[in-house]
Amino acid sequence: MLRKPEDRPSAQRGPRCRRQQRSGSIMGLFAFMLPVILIICLMAINVAYMQLTRTEMKVATDASARAAGRALSINQSTNSAMDYAQSTAALNMVAGKPLSVPRTEEYITFGKSSRTNNGYGRYQFTAVPKAKVDSGQEQVSSVRVLGKVTAPLLIRYPQTFNQFTPTATAISTQVDRDIALILDRSGSMGDYKDYDALEAALNTLYKAKKISKTEYNNGVASDVYGRSYSSNVIKQLSGDPKLYAQTYQTWLNGGVAPEASRWALLRNAVNAFLDVLEKTDQKELVSVASFSSTATLDLKLESNYSLVRNLVAKTRPYNATAIGKGMETGMPSLLDAARARPFAAKTIVVMTDGINNTNPDPVTVAKDIVKKYNVTIHTVTVSPDADQSAMKTVASIGHGKHYHANTGDELVAIFEEIANNLPTILTE
Repeated sequence: MLRKPEDRPSAQRGPRCRRQQRSGSIMGLFAFMLPVILIICLMAINVAYMQLTRTEMKVATDASARAAGRALSINQSTNSAMDYAQSTAALNMVAGKPLSVPRTEEYITFGKSSRTNNGYGRYQFTAVPKAKVDSGQEQVSSVRVLGKVTAPLLIRYPQTFNQFTPTATAISTQVDRDIALILDRSGSMGDYKDYDALEAALNTLYKAKKISKTEYNNGVASDVYGRSYSSNVIKQLSGDPKLYAQTYQTWLNGGVAPEASRWALLRNAVNAFLDVLEKTDQKELVSVASFSSTATLDLKLESNYSLVRNLVAKTRPYNATAIGKGMETGMPSLLDAARARPFAAKTIVVMTDGINNTNPDPVTVAKDIVKKYNVTIHTVTVSPDADQSAMKTVASIGHGKHYHANTGDELVAIFEEIANNLPTILTE
């Protein structure tokens, strides 16, 4: 006779009883572990929030240091660098608030960075007191920015650990450059910078009967290469160096460029450019290529700037304008295995007063250069005859800047700005 399950001995009803016991044990364990799981989840949220805040701090500090380094490079002012460090930091949110960088040397530090292991190792930063920099006693190449905040945790704990202090340090360093100057030595560079002023002066002399009609006509009606000034005209104009009427032919036969010629303006600008380079903490090497109907590499990369100055002073313009050929000819100097430095930033500065009229096209050359090499190209134009549109395009392709000068003083200021426009990288 079969028994009903409930009539069986308890020992024979074991499986069902054990399931009930296990179910009760799991519920008890879950009730015990729930607070632990909740605490772990809250800790995970806080850890993730802390990591996010540290990332925000790093991004903000890097941006602040980079902006400070660029301001120091271009404006050559520690106060300007501090201004940009603060304003750029404030554009970035850290823990829900704009990052504030105090204007103290603890948070914004100036100094020098040099590479270890004979220039192949890491950059090592050495601090320099701001007072020494501002007084001109020391040159600096780097800015270090410290970012630091005290932020509350996202989830508060009943104990004392309810906030944390993320910090980050970033150093922006100006790096060495190898620079190729590509200079226009076409015939128009021997031109006078201001014909209207010259002709007005000649007209005044003629009306005052200090020069003859023939002397006046020779001065204003002839082509620049054929102008023949009498000794009387030169004598009358010699009191004003801006209008000194030294003939182009006299220049070709020796002597320096007329002070009112475009080449003399360029010579002054290059000298100002080199003056700035001599004062920077970096070591800058400069090469020179020049172009007219053809182009020549006149000087390989040099740290002896007197060679550059002498070369430019002795150069005499003639013939057409082959800008693209000048760029092609100057670029190899930045790749010279014996002189070019592998870690130096490569910069090309192209200066012209005219329009390219000989193949190849400078825009095409710029595209080819940038496609193959990591090079920055700046362009400078002078005179209303220059092809500013093409030169703007060349600078844009080369990730550089285009400048135009209407006066000699503007040309000098432009070359000084380019010299101060040192490339910067984050080295920490």
